[in-house]
Amino acid sequence: MLMEDIKRSLAAEGVIVEIDTEKGLLHIPEKVLFPSGSADFAPGGEKSLQALGKTLAKHLLCYSGAKGDPHPPACPQGKYFPGRLEAVLIEGHTDNVPIKNAQFADNWQLSAERSLKTFRYLTEHQYDLDKLFNAKQEPFLGVSAYGEQRPIGDNRTDEGKSANRRIALRFILAAPEIQAIVK
Repeated sequence: MLMEDIKRSLAAEGVIVEIDTEKGLLHIPEKVLFPSGSADFAPGGEKSLQALGKTLAKHLLCYSGAKGDPHPPACPQGKYFPGRLEAVLIEGHTDNVPIKNAQFADNWQLSAERSLKTFRYLTEHQYDLDKLFNAKQEPFLGVSAYGEQRPIGDNRTDEGKSANRRIALRFILAAPEIQAIVK
């Protein structure tokens, strides 16, 4: 439900994303945020991140905090799930075309820089995303980078390579408490 709500909200803002609810992934295609081989935002990339930040702040608030926290007014009745999320990782991915230039030693570095740049943009622009936390009072947002290691498309085609150059958000649910498992 969370990911579908985020996707609908972003579509209303003109930002089209893909979701994989089984893996907890929201994919932002490369062409939306970054030109090929670059960690500088594409034209319109910052606008897309503004919509993403606004949408995440609205929806993640309802999953933030510890059980027993007061119901935030921004969360509709029946849509407050404190402590349900463990983390949201901003993942950088590339295709399998090797990169080596003055700016990037390899695809790992390019994917890391893209995820870090996305993280910094989101946390530095009025969204208070860096103030959202899980039930253990740890911040939600983090970064990870995979280079070419987790393709979703066929790297033998231009279309597949384009699909692999992306930023993804991985929503990690909190594990149930041990008492709930043992009973």
